[in-house]
Amino acid sequence: MPYFSRNRLSLSLPSLRPGSLSQKMLGFMQSQRHGGITLAPEAGTKRLRDVLGKNISEQEILDAVRLVFQNDWPLVKLYFMIGLPTETSEDIDGIIDLIHKISGLARGFGGKRNINVTISPFCPKPGTPWQWEAQANPDYLKGIYDRLANSLRMRNVALKFRDPYLSMIEGILGRGDRRLSEIIIAAHQDGARLDGWSEYFSSQRWLNAFQKNGFKAFDMLGAIDPSKTLPWDHIDKGINSKFLLAERERSLLGEPPPGSIAQARNSSQQNGGVFGRTPKKRPSHQATPIRTEVRLKYRRDERLRFYSHLDIMRAFQRAIRRAGLPVDFSEGYHPHMKLSFGPPLPLGYTSQSEYLDIQLENPLEKNHLLNLNENMPPGLEIIASKLMLAKGESLVKIINAISYNVEIADLADGLPKKIADLLISRQIDVIRKKGIETRQFAAGEFLYELVLNGAKLEMLLGIGTEAYVRPAEILTFGLGFSEESALALVYNRTGQYHIQGIHKVDPLDLV
Repeated sequence: MPYFSRNRLSLSLPSLRPGSLSQKMLGFMQSQRHGGITLAPEAGTKRLRDVLGKNISEQEILDAVRLVFQNDWPLVKLYFMIGLPTETSEDIDGIIDLIHKISGLARGFGGKRNINVTISPFCPKPGTPWQWEAQANPDYLKGIYDRLANSLRMRNVALKFRDPYLSMIEGILGRGDRRLSEIIIAAHQDGARLDGWSEYFSSQRWLNAFQKNGFKAFDMLGAIDPSKTLPWDHIDKGINSKFLLAERERSLLGEPPPGSIAQARNSSQQNGGVFGRTPKKRPSHQATPIRTEVRLKYRRDERLRFYSHLDIMRAFQRAIRRAGLPVDFSEGYHPHMKLSFGPPLPLGYTSQSEYLDIQLENPLEKNHLLNLNENMPPGLEIIASKLMLAKGESLVKIINAISYNVEIADLADGLPKKIADLLISRQIDVIRKKGIETRQFAAGEFLYELVLNGAKLEMLLGIGTEAYVRPAEILTFGLGFSEESALALVYNRTGQYHIQGIHKVDPLDLV
């Protein structure tokens, strides 16, 4: 944490075993913004937790939650599984009872103390002691979901349930053989895309794919005979089936694995500790640093055509850290590098003219930009820089025109006349569709220049505070290109400018 604090890095903890949480651990985290701590009880009863190999008592879980709230963390996230081997109705009652106790514990601290509970179905996974176990039917899981939802109606408890059909497909694919390739192809051909996101997932699409290929999905949820050869047995995982079977038998008897006895509380907790939050302060400096602001010009070639604007921001942030630049940071629990980018480059475009303002804590040195360029990913290169003598407006505000070119060697028939007519009429009615919404607007005022130079079409387009026009839209709605042919072209951004009257001024000349 001292290292992270010096370098403006934040630390996120993963899902924690309740018995491992200590006052010392939370003490290290005091200087950060307090979001939530995730604990994983996994099951509602000690018996089922022993089957899972989680030798955690209910008291340890309650002590961990109490420790979190005592240290001013406003949120505890709890993770449970249902549909586990040997699960009974009493185990579900155990989840309900445990969450009621935690909710009451939270209310005892006053203020805003909340509990987020995530319930996920169990999926047997290859290479584990439970690879032979049955997977619960979605209808059974939905019944448990309803029972939990009806029994846990508390103001400080929020429940989140994972789609049981999504877990079912995950489990079937996880233990499937090569025949499932046909099912995956069929689902894809029927429109399956990004199915890990609930808004895109369709269980019916997958059930249809199983049916088309002669499979009954629900029949594939049953237990597997341990004596049968498994589809992944030929893969050497370093652990043989004999060991996994022995672990399976041990867990079904509820015997904790060797070495899993819960550790004693950390000595700092046993000796007591100072609870509360440390003040939000930045490290003190002996002298006020001399800050420097630099404007950079960089280019992106075809290797980075499909990097989004967010990807480019991350690439710069990582290169700055690798190069050791003394970049300045914002205040607060989540300090950010003081970087200000120009207008984003559309996905699929290349550029010879991108801009970035970067603020440094110390004066710029000769080796700073050299080191930065050496740490850039291939396809990203700084080509010019200039010190900013005074704080000016942001790049997004000063840049009001952008030039592009696009090669259209095979599409240029009759184009000179179309260009001439368009420059006279300035009639460009752009239609944009987003989901079910359609927007239409006149974009002729944003077309400043349009010239056919050999096989390249060059254009200068304006950017308004609330509207703009894309190069592909000039071709589609202004010159009559089909949408498919216009989108297939490679557009290159050649310049960005601030137009003052009849003058085009480069952003580097405005500092």
